[in-house]
Amino acid sequence: MDQYIVRLKDRSKRKLFLDLLKQLDFIEDVKELKGSAKTKSITEFIGALNEVKRHEAGEIKLRKAKDFLNEL
Repeated sequence: MDQYIVRLKDRSKRKLFLDLLKQLDFIEDVKELKGSAKTKSITEFIGALNEVKRHEAGEIKLRKAKDFLNEL
């Protein structure tokens, strides 16, 4: 079973999107994650992955772990 996280650009389309998903016979379950710690963690993780992609593309430079730990 595959799972997906979808971010809606337009919150007003939320009900339409959920109704469409529920009508698809191959969708097993639809759950909405709101403001939970799990949602925040997933969002932060996705942001970190995006930073790594930008670093690999040469768009940004990341700090070394050693430098970060020395600041502590």
